[in-house]
Amino acid sequence: MVYLFKIFNYAKIVQTFFYCLAVSPVISKSYTQNKVNIVRFYYVFIAFFLVIMFQGCKTSSKINKVENDSIENNAGLDLKENSNLNKKNGTKIGGNNNSSQISLDSIAVFSNDSLPLLIDSTSVLDTTASTLDSTEVLKDTIMENIPPKKTSSNAIDKPIDYHGYDSTIMDVKNKIMKLYGDAYIIYGTMELNAEYIEVDLKNSILYAYGIEDSTGNVVGKPHFKETNEEFTADTIKYNIKTKIGKIKNVMTQQGEGFLHMNDSKRLANSTVCMKGGKYTTCSHEHPHFYIHLTKAKVIPDDKIVSGRAFMVIEDVPIPFPQLPFGFFPNHKKQTSGLLIPEYGQEQNRGFFLRNGGWYFAINDHLDLDVRGEIFTLGSWGLSTAGRYKKNYKFSGNLSANYRVLSLGEKALAEIPSMYSRTEMYSIQWKHRQDPKARPNSNFTANVDYSSSAYDKYHTYGTNRFASNKQSSISYNLNIPNSPFNLSANLNHSQNANDSIVSMGLPQVNFNMSRIYPFKRKIKKSKPAFYEKIGISYSTNFKNNISARQDSIFSQQTLDNMKTGFKHSVPVSSSFNLFKYLTISPNANYTNRMYMNRFVKYWQDSLYNPTDSSYYGQLVTARENGFFMLHEYNYGASLSTKIYGMVNFKSETLKAIRHIITPSLSYRFQPDYSREILYGNYIDGNSDTIEYSYYQNSLYGMPSVNRAQLYTFSVNNNLEMKLKNKNDTSATDRKVKLIESLSASSSYNALAKETDSLFLSPIQIAFRTTIKSININASATVDPYWFDEDLNKVVPVYVVEQTGKLGRLTRAQISTGFTLRSKPNSKEKEKQAKLPNDYLNYYVDFDIPWSLNFSYSFVYSKPRMEKTITQTLTVNGDISLTKKWKITATSGYDFVKKNISYTTVNIIRDLHCWEMRFNWVPFGPFRSYNFQINAKASMLQDLKLTRRRSWHENF
Repeated sequence: MVYLFKIFNYAKIVQTFFYCLAVSPVISKSYTQNKVNIVRFYYVFIAFFLVIMFQGCKTSSKINKVENDSIENNAGLDLKENSNLNKKNGTKIGGNNNSSQISLDSIAVFSNDSLPLLIDSTSVLDTTASTLDSTEVLKDTIMENIPPKKTSSNAIDKPIDYHGYDSTIMDVKNKIMKLYGDAYIIYGTMELNAEYIEVDLKNSILYAYGIEDSTGNVVGKPHFKETNEEFTADTIKYNIKTKIGKIKNVMTQQGEGFLHMNDSKRLANSTVCMKGGKYTTCSHEHPHFYIHLTKAKVIPDDKIVSGRAFMVIEDVPIPFPQLPFGFFPNHKKQTSGLLIPEYGQEQNRGFFLRNGGWYFAINDHLDLDVRGEIFTLGSWGLSTAGRYKKNYKFSGNLSANYRVLSLGEKALAEIPSMYSRTEMYSIQWKHRQDPKARPNSNFTANVDYSSSAYDKYHTYGTNRFASNKQSSISYNLNIPNSPFNLSANLNHSQNANDSIVSMGLPQVNFNMSRIYPFKRKIKKSKPAFYEKIGISYSTNFKNNISARQDSIFSQQTLDNMKTGFKHSVPVSSSFNLFKYLTISPNANYTNRMYMNRFVKYWQDSLYNPTDSSYYGQLVTARENGFFMLHEYNYGASLSTKIYGMVNFKSETLKAIRHIITPSLSYRFQPDYSREILYGNYIDGNSDTIEYSYYQNSLYGMPSVNRAQLYTFSVNNNLEMKLKNKNDTSATDRKVKLIESLSASSSYNALAKETDSLFLSPIQIAFRTTIKSININASATVDPYWFDEDLNKVVPVYVVEQTGKLGRLTRAQISTGFTLRSKPNSKEKEKQAKLPNDYLNYYVDFDIPWSLNFSYSFVYSKPRMEKTITQTLTVNGDISLTKKWKITATSGYDFVKKNISYTTVNIIRDLHCWEMRFNWVPFGPFRSYNFQINAKASMLQDLKLTRRRSWHENF
């Protein structure tokens, strides 16, 4: 109605205007004769003007703004175009009262002489002062009031990339496209591949399925992929706009598990509702086992909730027991939860619940699990383990264990052999720093501290035979652009046999790498000999305590703490003499500083209240103070290399090369004041006994005897060169016959001053490899005769007594080799990525068999008593089939004539399951463990176990 009213008013205005133009000539001719016509024209003109003003006031400000912009944007048109535009919109423009400048421009358009005004319009209209932007695109005022055309919510708003390898058929009328043969559709982030795809462009629906081939097998099943979701199904019907689809017979991977769905519906939020399905960790299309789900709902990255469910193994349903509902985690994030314990029975400790507890997922960088165990006969234990990691900074793990072992009847605790209660503990901490975090400093920790009882009852594998364990916490700092570096360590060593613990709290080292102070900055062709003089420096500080494990932190142990400093300044150089000789002079200065020393004295008349008697005793007292010890020595060494080559004309053997490396060194060591290093005491027999103040000190003490040592050694290397038969263009092949054959000894020219031996024992070492057999041998030959009557070595050469070079005091030989089937190229690549001890934790079913032998023989006779140790160790594995693997480790002691620690492991790969049988047939750790379990970690409690623990042997 509003538009009709406006059109009606505009028509009246135009009609009145043309009427005035028609009657104006008549009025002008008869102005004097007809006054009535003049009055009529006057009233018509006034009425015309009032109508124009009335319509202009009713025009909205929005329309005025658009029309004024239209005028400004069309200022460059010719006169005819502007006139037409002004005639069309003149009413609206003329009624604009918001801006005087725009009104003047509007009036200029309606003027008969409008051309000059349009050309000079910039002088009238200041576009920079107006709030209107004259650069805006002209807006169509006619289309402004027309409502936009409505589009379907299912309309496709992105380009579609499609292809059909066989053919593509377009049904334009029904807006349906059909793709045949290895077809694909790509729409945004969605990809669909299938043998047949049908696209309904009108409703934005995709329909895809596979096609049977001539053999009856379905090929080209639809494969759907969108963002992180990917699956293959029999048929897919999917709306690409609403992202809702129906899927039949689909298998998707959900975390470590696989979900098979018969009929399912995918919702817009990626949630899937299904009816009839399987949940399993088996990757086969036809799984070996699964949990049958009557209906379920899959929420991505959250959980899977199902209705009634039961287990099916090898297509055999196990209806009892059935679960009324099921819950399966389905996300990659850590989640706190219950750790289900394992149950069983042991003869000595009774029924048990073990390894149950709670897992705490604190955040993405830290987690913690707390576990416990309890036995019906009184034993129990607690353990905690935490892991932490900060990317590009550090990572580590910390664990602590406390256990109480009760054996026997508590009611018979008064009888020692009938009941025992042992408390055990252990602490392990490993910390690793990322090398990129701080390139010039590094902090590491490897702590393994435990009670001796814990090592006895809770150490597994070959680690239970280790008699020593060590720990360290260290910090290293390299000062940039300098030769200095600093390290601080807290270390610990523990002997499991005697429970002696030694701790360094702490040990600090400050070192300066070798520098050449006389080296000139401007290099010449040949440096002078003094430019090769190098100096280095090192200082070491240590606090050390040592005691039995049960008294390591007692006050007495802390009072006996050893403290000391050691400074070393070595100076050395090297230069060639006569081109073939290398001379290396050296000098060393060592300074030791101690905060205490130990003095001994004999105390008589000590009273024994037990038998009211008196007795004497040697007393060792600690004397605190500051004690400094100096030591220096100097010497030189001379070495060279002698080459010998023998060439052959044989087609296979080309040459044999012999390399001899002799060396001779000299060292002089002065004597030091005996009074500073040694003291005396008189015992109960009135004998004077000499002892050292610094016996068993941290850094020892200087020698009190002068020494002038000549050390000589010779090393041999023997190689042969063979022609390469396989490839004539390749280089010759080198084979090492003897990798190293060395002999060394020393001669003290001043030994007569101290009534000692001139010649030290001769050390002989041999090392070589023959194909895959490693051979190492060593021997110690004493050139002096051993007097059995005096029970000591006398300064008489053996060669004078027996004609032999010397007396064999120690000999050792060890060898080992591996026999295995020849692997193919793929197996070689895989083995190259594995550590040497991979058989300890990795089962490789591709190696048919392997066998490792290790033999060791040790002979020792330093005096009259002779000891021999001879052992053989064998370990290997054999794959009966690709799924069966047998590994075994054993050995034999030829001296004790018994079999060493033996284990037999049988592994059966059942694809998604595995079977393991571990057996220790004899010895103190005899036991067995039989287990069938699912491989997936999320189903670690799905297992069947039968065992006999080695704890029952105690």
